[in-house]
Amino acid sequence: MAVELTVQRRRGESGLSLIEVVLASLILLIIALGVIPMFTRSMASNVSGADSTELANMATERAEEMFQLPFDSPRLTIEQGKTSLVTNEVYTREDDAFVSGTAADAVSDGKLPLWTRVTTVQQYNVNDLTTPIVASSPLNPDPSAQVKEIVVAVAGLREGGPLGASRSLTVRVLKSR
Repeated sequence: MAVELTVQRRRGESGLSLIEVVLASLILLIIALGVIPMFTRSMASNVSGADSTELANMATERAEEMFQLPFDSPRLTIEQGKTSLVTNEVYTREDDAFVSGTAADAVSDGKLPLWTRVTTVQQYNVNDLTTPIVASSPLNPDPSAQVKEIVVAVAGLREGGPLGASRSLTVRVLKSR
């Protein structure tokens, strides 16, 4: 004896209609469009944070390096007849390091400049310092100078775009005898 089971289906319960699929897709599209700006903003914030960290590292590294030198080091000695010692450097993708020169020099050599770093050394007498500590009237090379100011300025060369422009930072250190 065989028992036959028959299941009757209703016509309306057989699956999703085209209208339901379109409405579900439309809802997902609206949600996705609302989330996309958060992703692009987070990408821009990550690039900006990475730039700031890189910038701070490049500036403080040079300032600490110069601060460790002896007061009478040739790298901190100002030439006769000048009031400051200025060193220009550029960081290129090809060199992957700072090299002497400017961004224009790097471009003329066919390289892509990413960062510039300008280190300036000036010397002062203690009497020239005011409160807050602001040095005025830098001295020509003078053996009586008791304070040297080391200023390191690093600037990015990326112009504005979807991820924003590069930043710049200046670090100032006073070194005394």
